[in-house]
Amino acid sequence: PLALLHSTIPVESPETTPKGEFRRLGTQFVWANSSYIGFRPGREFVVDAEVQMLQFQARYGITDKLETGLEAPLIYIGGGYLDNTVERFHLLIGSGGQRRQYLGHNDYKVFVSGSRGTTTFSRDFGIGDLSAFGKYRILDGGTWLPAVSASVHVKAPTASTRNLGRQGWDLSVEVQVSKRIGPVVAMGGGGLWGTT
Repeated sequence: PLALLHSTIPVESPETTPKGEFRRLGTQFVWANSSYIGFRPGREFVVDAEVQMLQFQARYGITDKLETGLEAPLIYIGGGYLDNTVERFHLLIGSGGQRRQYLGHNDYKVFVSGSRGTTTFSRDFGIGDLSAFGKYRILDGGTWLPAVSASVHVKAPTASTRNLGRQGWDLSVEVQVSKRIGPVVAMGGGGLWGTT
């Protein structure tokens, strides 16, 4: 669940929104089940939680090659329903229980213990950190060349509570590439991101 609070590099098309249009008003739903028990001398770290995130997104075309947009997530962090499904999948692929036997089923527990005491993270629900982005299409693509775009995402520390976001800023710079090869569209890309 903690990884969902940071920017991640999205997989998306180099396509941009046409000038003057609002497009791709939409939503994305993410459901993650995480469990981890870590021990170091004088320290213990436990995560047993599910995160459900419904992200709303709007994009606007400034020019035919340049778009901007906003993303606003609604997040629930708590116990869940996926533990049995995850355990069955682990058995199917032979990956073992990943120490899940020490954790309750569909429970919620996130804490860090150390020399300064224990910090516990509670269940939560609300608005996560808001993001703004811009994307510029560098190449339209064609018979031999792929379509290519570059984008910048900025995530601001605006969550309704501490558990639903970060207390710092995230910045990412990405490149998206796609090429139609017969009936198939191959997509790729990459980027860099940093946090404060």
